[in-house]
Amino acid sequence: MKTVKTTICLLVGMLCLSLTTYAQDKPISVDFDGYDANIEIIKEYTKTMNSGDAVKLSSFFTDDAMIIGLGGISDTINKKQHLEMYTANFAQNTYDVNEGVNLSVRIGDGAQVPPGDYGFSWGTVSSTSKSTKRTAMTNYHVVTAINEGKIAMMWFYYDTMPFVLRDGATITPPKKM
Repeated sequence: MKTVKTTICLLVGMLCLSLTTYAQDKPISVDFDGYDANIEIIKEYTKTMNSGDAVKLSSFFTDDAMIIGLGGISDTINKKQHLEMYTANFAQNTYDVNEGVNLSVRIGDGAQVPPGDYGFSWGTVSSTSKSTKRTAMTNYHVVTAINEGKIAMMWFYYDTMPFVLRDGATITPPKKM
């Protein structure tokens, strides 16, 4: 009887283990048609940032795209606001974006995020003020959701402090108590 109970427990344990490992069955892949095209979109966006062409930069987005994390009053902006922001920004600054690593993945059903194609880019960005000639640099990470060859959503992650300090802000330490 002890052998039967042990065997049943092992079978139940193996079943549970197989069900949990099956739940993770390849929801993310880097081996798919469209990988190279997605990488090219990321690289062209970066090249356009360096050229300072706000209209061309805007052309990478779908009409209802959302851009998240560029700072300012609203954390989420649309394609039109992105164009307005970069038109004004390119008039005041030049950019040098250096890509370090680019990656594209296709996410299938069963993942924690919506299925689709995503692009990832890591690197450094420096911005030089045209009026003061002062430069600031920081690391960045950008995530893009790519839909039919256009960017549907873009998330920016970077430290804004170097740019604020470049533009004249100062940090005042707290007074001793």
